[in-house]
Amino acid sequence: MKVQNSLTILKELSSLTILTALASIASYSLTLVLVNYLGPSDFGLYSYCLLLGNFFSMFTLFSTDLTAPAHYIKIKDKQKLFNSVYSTRIVLFAISIFLIPFFYFKDPIIPLGILAILISIFNFSFFYEISGKNINYSKIYLFERLTYVLIVSLMIAQKELSIWMIFLTLILVTSISTIMQGRRFINFLQKFTFVNFFQNSKFIFHDNIYLLFITISTFMYGGFSRIILESKFGMEELGVYSAGWQIILIISIFQSQVTRVWRTKISNALINKNKNEFIKLVKNYFLLSTLPILIFTICICLFSYQIVTLLFNDEYILLVKLLPIFSLFFVFINLESLSGILWISIGNKRQYLIISLLFSFTLLAVLQAIPNSSSLEFFALITASLYACSVITLLFIFCYKYLKRI
Repeated sequence: MKVQNSLTILKELSSLTILTALASIASYSLTLVLVNYLGPSDFGLYSYCLLLGNFFSMFTLFSTDLTAPAHYIKIKDKQKLFNSVYSTRIVLFAISIFLIPFFYFKDPIIPLGILAILISIFNFSFFYEISGKNINYSKIYLFERLTYVLIVSLMIAQKELSIWMIFLTLILVTSISTIMQGRRFINFLQKFTFVNFFQNSKFIFHDNIYLLFITISTFMYGGFSRIILESKFGMEELGVYSAGWQIILIISIFQSQVTRVWRTKISNALINKNKNEFIKLVKNYFLLSTLPILIFTICICLFSYQIVTLLFNDEYILLVKLLPIFSLFFVFINLESLSGILWISIGNKRQYLIISLLFSFTLLAVLQAIPNSSSLEFFALITASLYACSVITLLFIFCYKYLKRI
């Protein structure tokens, strides 16, 4: 039975990895073209829009994608979960739409860029997860990415591409993808009833407010830190830094699929206090996800010069020094996802939040304090070091305080 369970997990992870790898390769290949096509300054503006869009998406999702599996295990009612999640997202989406226009005064393109990212919050990924249909969702996501890449590539070939057209294309493709996802769950959509946000507070708000701040605290490492970087060094330096940061996004996309494979299973083992099952799942997690990522990290460190000169033009040569630092994030992103599953499952979100915020605000204070004459390598090293310390601390405290109680 143990061997069969491991083979089932490996089969699902392999399928998800292949689908995610195809989507990531297509997306990253396009990003590399955009990096060199737009140049550091325009790519910096493009990245700035993505940062703000991701922040508003986190706010609007309200961590419902993270807690939906755990909630479903407890209530066993898909329609109730569906109504609560989407009612919350609709209210917060309306608030976000009201705030977005204020960014017009920094640059007119920014509100459109934020909206292009924000509409993805209506995706059905959490519902595919609780329905055991992760592979189906990954297939639709792959179609979405390939369609987006194809349209933008055609515009590049015709030399008609602009940042405006990139975001308009993203809005179109994301909308089509969301409609395709929703067709599988049309019955739930037809039975959808709006849940009053305040009536919904006990079910969603109380549990998720801590996770929202935890997610924002994590975003400080790759999000707010780059906004600070732009304020200190300018859009061009942000463009160079963000070009290298794209490789971290590849790992993040892969990790999102890894998390879907293990999240419900590990949550079940912890909630039901099945220690043997829990240990087996964690061992599989390290063997099938952490170890491959560690090997990939070592390869990036060893061949950073060859990678940069192959993929980027001379304007981005500084990435030779930055990539080995960025690669440190790979393993800790994987471990941070595991720690998130563990802390969410045991229900102690307050302590998780306090630890996360402590390191995040320390990071922002340190980055704000460093001189504007500092190097991008120093900036990246501080960010990576504090992120690693936060993840290690979270895992250590969990093991010390909670592992023996399972």
